[in-house]
Amino acid sequence: MSTIQAAPRWHSTEAVAELFDLSPRHVRRMIAIGELRAVQFGRVYRVSDEAIRDFAETHSTYQRQQEAA
Repeated sequence: MSTIQAAPRWHSTEAVAELFDLSPRHVRRMIAIGELRAVQFGRVYRVSDEAIRDFAETHSTYQRQQEAA
């Protein structure tokens, strides 16, 4: 596997907002409080595929229902 294929893909706050049907401002707030992991490149934040996956898993209502049963 080449280095480029192994590198994580980075998404803008606008792309993450669209993915989760949120406003970009809300995504930036989630980053600021540590709810969503991101890396700051200059003045902009980028969110990795892994961070998006982790966020979705930890906020899944399906997972909570399974734990409660």
